[in-house]
Order: sequence, then C-alpha cells, then structure tokens
Amino acid sequence: MNAADRTFAPSDKNIKISDSATSISDNIDNLIANKDKIKTIDSSDDKPISLTAQQLNALKGKFGADETLKVSALTAGEKLDMSDGKYIYSFDLNVQHAKTTWRIENFGADDKLDFSGVFTDTKIGLGEFDLKKQMYNPRALMDNKIYGATLSYAPAGRGNSKDGEIKAFKDAFITKISKNAKELLIVKNTKDKYNNDKYIYAIENDDNIQIEQSEIKLLGVVSSDIDITPDNIIL
Repeated sequence: MNAADRTFAPSDKNIKISDSATSISDNIDNLIANKDKIKTIDSSDDKPISLTAQQLNALKGKFGADETLKVSALTAGEKLDMSDGKYIYSFDLNVQHAKTTWRIENFGADDKLDFSGVFTDTKIGLGEFDLKKQMYNPRALMDNKIYGATLSYAPAGRGNSKDGEIKAFKDAFITKISKNAKELLIVKNTKDKYNNDKYIYAIENDDNIQIEQSEIKLLGVVSSDIDITPDNIIL
C-alpha cells in the first residue's frame, strides 16, 4: 500500500495512493507537492476525505468517483464543481461575500450540505422545508431552525436592490422573531428563470425582535437541477 505520508522518489510516476481518509487529509500537502507523480488517491476505509476547496482544485482528477470528499473554505469568486464523485460541503458563517459570492455547481442527489458548523454555539434543527411550492401566507420563524422557501426577489446589492431579501421574506415569513434568534434559509428564487440557483442565507437577529436586511447574510449559491431536500442536509 502506498501511504499518503510516503517519501516520493524523483523517478516515481503513476503512484496509486491508498490510505485511511484521516491520513490522506493529514498529509494532503505532501500529495499536492507530488501530484504529478500520483495517478489516483483512494480511501482504504471508505470514510470522507476532508480538504479545502483550494486543496481539491490542486488534486482535481486524482480521486476516484466512489470517494466522498468533505470540502470546506470556498472564498469569494471560487467555484466547486461536484460533477465527479460524492461531495459534502461544510458551511462556515465567516466565509461570505454578498456581492462576489462563491458557487457550488452540479450539486447532485447524493451530495450533502453540512450546516453543523455554521453556528458554533447552536444546534440547528429542521423547520418547514419545501422548495417545490411558493409561500404566500407569512409563517412564523422559530429559533435554531433551517427553512426552505420559494421566493421572488432581486438579491441585495444586485440590480439596484438595497433590501431585496427582507422585502421578499415578508411575503413568506413573519419577520419579528425572538431576540438573538438564529436561522438558516435556502431559497429558490423564481426570478432566476433560466438557471438553477439556490441561495443559502444565515439570519442572526440582534436584541431587537425585528429582522433587518443587515442581519441576513448570504453564505453562498448552489446550482443544481434538483431541488435540495432534507436528505441533502447535515445538521
């Protein structure tokens, strides 16, 4: 077995790495430094291999289609293509860019969105979630929940819209919630008629019960021809 922490010889080529997912993740810099000598990288224990989006891009094409890759740390303007293999993307509330956000493309039915680390001091549960229907009667938002909704709006900062989200949210949700409440929201936007974008938002209310535009943070955009369901969500 060729372990991930091996020392590569100058003459090495077409090396097949097979090691535990943990060892692969721990020695990812060694594999990147020697990527031209590596043919494939496989997990011997079938557990997810953890790496950043930048590390994945450096090793693109080296992982087998059956590998599960747990990816994190997409930054502004970056894209993650999920067309090959199975993916878990771990969200981080501190990595967000409302005007030049990152994108996940080709999100598939077997791929997952991991929100367990978005609010480090809060366990998120599943609230009302259905991207196949549009909400017309405002529903109450509960603290520490993730919701899915179909809305129609121009995102803030785009198309001369300064508060597009909060105006649209008022059609679907009662925007008065408990003080310091936290929610996640996945939105299918009917104004995006010619693409398959889903917008991922975090809402962190302050000590005022009214949600304001500044408290709605865009985490990222997921492009997919499927509707995200609770089966695609890790909490």
